[in-house]
Amino acid sequence: MSADEMQASNYYQNFMRPQGMYWHAGTSIKGTTNDIIKVSVHRGNDAGPLDPNITDRLNTLRPHLARATLLTARLRFQ
Repeated sequence: MSADEMQASNYYQNFMRPQGMYWHAGTSIKGTTNDIIKVSVHRGNDAGPLDPNITDRLNTLRPHLARATLLTARLRFQ
């Protein structure tokens, strides 16, 4: 997505911009009940771009977060 497309998006206009956020990176995890869990890092425009390695770091966390959601779901059903 280009910067212009992002700035025109409802997500940016209604969530990020009012919070003073501009730069962001994230990952999604599909939960056990087909829910989607989003984990993201945001920072303001004045802070400059995120470290390019942040996506790799978030993706490294994905399997651990997925396991945590699975354990949480299992404990709920006990």
